[in-house]
Amino acid sequence: MQHHPLLSTDSRSCLLVCSLLLHARFMQELLPVLRPLQPRLYSISSSPLEHPTRVQATIATVRYTSLSIERVGVCSTYTNERLAPGQQVPVYIHKNSDFRLPAQLQTPIVMVGPGTGLAPFRAFILQRLLEGRASGTDVGRMVLYFGCRRSAQVRIALCRAACVVVCCVCS
Repeated sequence: MQHHPLLSTDSRSCLLVCSLLLHARFMQELLPVLRPLQPRLYSISSSPLEHPTRVQATIATVRYTSLSIERVGVCSTYTNERLAPGQQVPVYIHKNSDFRLPAQLQTPIVMVGPGTGLAPFRAFILQRLLEGRASGTDVGRMVLYFGCRRSAQVRIALCRAACVVVCCVCS
């Protein structure tokens, strides 16, 4: 596939190039050579015991500055700022059978998310607490360690259960 010479510099974004050259013919040449957006993988952050017919995802809005231009994440700003309540989006489920809770509710667990996000751990905590409530069984202690870039990012709405310890390390 032949790339247009204007796209050869790594520091140029497609948006910057398009804003510099709005000529219709150029756009007709540019669009066919752009790679399609790759799917974004997000972890489910809810329990099927809480909502059997829907899933929740915990998605932080991506915002950053590059080359003195404010940029935003395509999918994160779409889901957090442009998607209307109740609006549906196409999704697919990618299962990971190695990432699961222990079979016994009483088994203590330590969860570590070093910058990977809280979503799957929120789901684990909810699942475990709801299973314990449904069966009348005490659940084992749960400890969650996670990292974030800035302390201002720490806004947790996990649960207020005495069996959960949350530890945040910010760089």
